[in-house]
Amino acid sequence: MLLLIPLALAVPPVSGRWSLYTPTAGIEAEQSRALEPTLAAVPGPLRGIAARLVERSFFYCAVYDLAVDDSHAVVGCDSRAQISAIFGAEPFQFEGELGAVMVSATATGPAFHVHLETPDGTRDSVFTLEGPALVVTITVASPKLQAPVSWTMQYHRAP
Repeated sequence: MLLLIPLALAVPPVSGRWSLYTPTAGIEAEQSRALEPTLAAVPGPLRGIAARLVERSFFYCAVYDLAVDDSHAVVGCDSRAQISAIFGAEPFQFEGELGAVMVSATATGPAFHVHLETPDGTRDSVFTLEGPALVVTITVASPKLQAPVSWTMQYHRAP
C-alpha cells in the first residue's frame, strides 16, 4: 500500500473527463459581443461569410478528456482528434478540424497552455484547476479581428 501512495500523488489532478458547467447561452453571448465590433466593419452582404470564417476558431468543448503529466498533455475535445503535445517542445504540425495547425504546449505552475497557430491566426487554451473545477480560458487572435477575443468556461468532473 505504501508504494501506491507516491504513484497516486504523481498523477496530476487535472487528468480525467470534464463536462461543461458554464451555460452555453452565456458562452455564445460572450462570443457574439466580442465579434460584433469586427463584423460591424464588414459590408452587410459579406457579414455572414465573414462571420462563418471567423467563427471556425470559436468552438468550445462540451467534454474534455485530459491526460496530463509533468512532461506532456493529451487533450481530447468532444469527438475531435486528440492532440498530444510535449511541454516546451518545438511546435509540430497537426491536421484537425481547423486544417493544418502548428501546435505547442507549455506548463507553468498549476496551469498548462496549448497554442494552435494557422495562417489565419492563433487559438490559445489555458487549463487551470481551481478547487474542484477546471477553468479553461480561450483566446483567439487574428488579423481579421479588431482585437483578440477571450472567453472563460468552467468544467466539472464527469461521472
